Amino acid sequence: MRRKNEEAMRARQERIAIANAKQEELDKRYIEEGLDVMQLIWSCPCEICEKYQMRLFSLTGRTPGLPTKQELVDAGVFHPDCIHSYAAISDFERETSFDERGYPLPKDVVQERMEKRDAENDAWLNDFAKKHNI
Repeated sequence: MRRKNEEAMRARQERIAIANAKQEELDKRYIEEGLDVMQLIWSCPCEICEKYQMRLFSLTGRTPGLPTKQELVDAGVFHPDCIHSYAAISDFERETSFDERGYPLPKDVVQERMEKRDAENDAWLNDFAKKHNI
């Protein structure tokens, strides 16, 4: 029985090490591509991780106002046996869908921001067309 427990523990540690190595490689690729803002898309239902669900964080600390990945780790997120997924998001999505601390905005606020952005784009296009006699 003890041997089975040791084997199970060793197999678990190997799975964790492989998962961590894969995530570190992906993080390196994000950084090489100049991507820093991530959204924690999926996390486990534990109390520690749940409060960061759908929130933005800075992979490297380059983005002011957002917690860093290391701060999330220090808070207990990304612990063994939790399932996490995160992905880079665009500046546009960040500006329209999240507050300055990385929390998702209510849908009506997002809609309002999108409409404002559309109006600004339309005004720019109209101005461009007038200037160039289009």
